[in-house]
Amino acid sequence: MKKYASALAAVLLALSAVVAPTHAQRPADSAADVAQAVADGRASATELLIQFRPGVSADDQRNARGWVNAQRKELLRGRGTVELELAVIPPGLSMADAIAVLTQHPAVAFAEPNWIYTHHDTSNDPHFTDGSLWGMYGADTAPANAFGSGAATAWENVETGSSSVLVGVIDEGINYNHEDLAANIWTNPYEQVDGVDNDGNGYVDDVRGWDFANNDSSVYDGSSKRLSIDAHGTHVSGTIGAVGGNGIGVAGVNWNVRIISAKFLGTNGGTTANAIKAVDYLTDLKLLHDLNIVATNNSWGGGGYSQALHDAIIRGAKAGILFIAAAGNSTTNNDTTNSYPSNYNTTIGTGTESAAGFDAVIAVAALCGSSASSYCSGGAGTLASFSSYGATTVDLAAPGVSVYSTTPGNRYSSYNGTSMATPHVTGAAALYASMYADSNAGEIKQAILGSTAPTASLVGKTATGGRLNIAGWFGSIGGPAPDAPTSLSVLSVSGADVSLDWDAAADADSSTTFNVLRKLNGGSYSTIASGVSDTDYLDTVPASGTYCYVVQAMKGGSSSGNSNEACAGVTVPVTPAPAAPTNLVAQAMTAKKQIGLSWTGSAGAAGYRIYRKTATTSFAYIGSASGTSAVNSGLNSGVMYTYYVTAMGTAESGPSNESSATAR
Repeated sequence: MKKYASALAAVLLALSAVVAPTHAQRPADSAADVAQAVADGRASATELLIQFRPGVSADDQRNARGWVNAQRKELLRGRGTVELELAVIPPGLSMADAIAVLTQHPAVAFAEPNWIYTHHDTSNDPHFTDGSLWGMYGADTAPANAFGSGAATAWENVETGSSSVLVGVIDEGINYNHEDLAANIWTNPYEQVDGVDNDGNGYVDDVRGWDFANNDSSVYDGSSKRLSIDAHGTHVSGTIGAVGGNGIGVAGVNWNVRIISAKFLGTNGGTTANAIKAVDYLTDLKLLHDLNIVATNNSWGGGGYSQALHDAIIRGAKAGILFIAAAGNSTTNNDTTNSYPSNYNTTIGTGTESAAGFDAVIAVAALCGSSASSYCSGGAGTLASFSSYGATTVDLAAPGVSVYSTTPGNRYSSYNGTSMATPHVTGAAALYASMYADSNAGEIKQAILGSTAPTASLVGKTATGGRLNIAGWFGSIGGPAPDAPTSLSVLSVSGADVSLDWDAAADADSSTTFNVLRKLNGGSYSTIASGVSDTDYLDTVPASGTYCYVVQAMKGGSSSGNSNEACAGVTVPVTPAPAAPTNLVAQAMTAKKQIGLSWTGSAGAAGYRIYRKTATTSFAYIGSASGTSAVNSGLNSGVMYTYYVTAMGTAESGPSNESSATAR
């Protein structure tokens, strides 16, 4: 072990000038962050994820693992020649060191910890009384609660959901025989219990979903003596779709819906690897069978950024599946402290998955319905004291305190948490999809965020400044929905700035505000601004393309329809890339299996990217450097390696000259 540790230390020292690639969404976690996460139990000490580059051979994969003596545990995803795997490192090797070394291997796109997740609820309230489903009420329902979701208004308008709409619950398992859930649990029509993978999706007998925590088809592992098992997943499922109108227990946002269990949280939480499999399972089900899966509910969080999980969520977005996530119960500002998975954004691509055409993630905070709970000292309509928030990263709030729903054993319990707020929004997505069967994921998200009810306590705490408002779809809060704005036009385009102007309708007054929605190159609309008090707006776009806009009026908690559409082509000025580096020299170093690189830098460069090939491989990116020299280690003796470097600024320069050396 000492010999192995010494060799690894030498590799790490030699790589100190070569910085690992960073994630598209944010920089990779530092070695100290990873070490602390392992110490805190937020990441596995022995398991990590390795994403290989396209076209990498099995021999190259084995060679990469060999750098840290890792062993493949499981192939998580194989897409042609691109593979993502779960691997195990040997005892005595730190996770931070293993990631630092693997990241430098030319066959590896990225390596990252296998984060450990937990569900986002808080302590149970044993004194909650039957009949207090305030989260389903609206201002005009009986009983009434102005800060409920307004689902009861939909029921009054004979909108109770549809069995043709499916949602995935990525969570603990579900007590699928519960008296108030059984009718709404999905049964796979393409599978039967016979020990055969009838539908060819890689999972045998997945008739109600799959248990990724235990790798079997049993999505409920509780019993009459173990009622706490899978209670969390059963509770969120009841909020989404407990059967209504049956004279039993509670009612979900949807009285009719089909819920698929993608269990990945067990008694000890869950891992990134299993979360990825759960997300991809639902995406693949939709693509394989053309199932109408509109959203997944994700009442869990923890750990750091995972490029592999980000990729999976983007794949779901491209399949038209919303990813609705709990903002977290840490009371933090998610704008400044990342909370995953709610902080992912599917319009941001990674090095291994291109961006989706819209942001499929909806992040949900928890709202109070009264001052009865200790979490609600501010009273009804305030943000729960435990809830995380974010003016740009958390979209809206929903009922999350004293939420009564189904639990195992035909029981019902009151839970608190952003876990409980999230399924109200997931239920709303399914309900909207049942009302408007032709709506796509972007339009469903637009309807939910565009109809939020303005709430004073949420201004500056959520992107919409409002709360879930299903009743707003029916114009029932504060009177009928306002008239739509008119005469929307693009006044001017200057660089990346697009100036918009519109006319307010005749019924607008001082309380009327506006939502501005935007789409790029024919994609789906998403809200880019809410609570706009004037009839003009200046939008700064992120990239060149054709942008189209619509505007909605908000009044008394109700949303108008869309204005006319106005479009403009925008060409964002591009700052020229730095000049290419020059005078690259590669030479074998005295130490074996190392080649040193040096070059003449470029004016204005923020750093440099290094590329390498051999006689049998093509050029591939192997890492970056902040200065004008680097050492490439872990090479094969007697092999000639050829390099070039590029300079990085706002764009990447062309290549330097090529230079070759043979490793000793």
